Amino acid sequence: MSYLSNIYSRLTAKLSSKAFKNVRFSRKQLTIYGTVFAAIGGTLLFLALAAPNTKVWDSQADFDTGTKSSVTTTTDGKVTLTPSTSGGTTASIEGSSSGENFTTDSNAVLKYGVYEITLTGNGSVSNPFDTVATVTFIPPSGSANAKTIEAFYDSGNTWRARVYATETGAWTWSSTSTTDSGLNGQSGSFSTASSNLKGMLRKHSTNSKQWMTDNGQTFLGIGDTAYYLFGRANKDGTAISEPTFQKYVQDDVALNINSIFADLNGGGYLDAQW
Repeated sequence: MSYLSNIYSRLTAKLSSKAFKNVRFSRKQLTIYGTVFAAIGGTLLFLALAAPNTKVWDSQADFDTGTKSSVTTTTDGKVTLTPSTSGGTTASIEGSSSGENFTTDSNAVLKYGVYEITLTGNGSVSNPFDTVATVTFIPPSGSANAKTIEAFYDSGNTWRARVYATETGAWTWSSTSTTDSGLNGQSGSFSTASSNLKGMLRKHSTNSKQWMTDNGQTFLGIGDTAYYLFGRANKDGTAISEPTFQKYVQDDVALNINSIFADLNGGGYLDAQW
């Protein structure tokens, strides 16, 4: 921002000096100068009003010195960013160390985690994909906040239903199905405990230019692009091994990257299908 301000100041000073007092400009020159001033002025106005907390570095060296070297990661997954340039703020991303974020048929359920139940059908249906079963989860706050989930078929006589646990305390659930008696009328309960899990990513409640997680923390996204990460095949058709896949993700974690943009292309390199 200071770099743009300097350019704007120098141009303004030159155009207002005595040397330019009686200078006449052609229409083309006026158009060019007007465009330059409008672009610079618009950029400065945006940075000042629309993005007051945005930091624009004057050079790559400024970024490396002021910010890149100030990123630290602790053993529990907490990332701290403390820019040394003036006006910087401190942001942190904490990892979840209190337990798993996915539990199955267990009482060890964590707030902002996912809980899964397993249902067993009667096995008499000709096409299990025609079977419809729903599970209603009632949180501690009561039936007014109940969540009804459609169970999904998972081979054999097994159906599963998952719920995102947003409250701590005792939950109950019950199943309903008019097409499979084995999936109808089942019920159970589980308890959700407090955790350090962050929860889902959402638009910030008070700042539309930022993201936040369900636990109220601002989310600082550091992303990577790997279009064929889940394609599991190279461009020549050779398979990407599981260790290679895991190493790629682990390398991103080591670099403090917390999001990856990837495509789901059905198991192969996209170009190989044409």
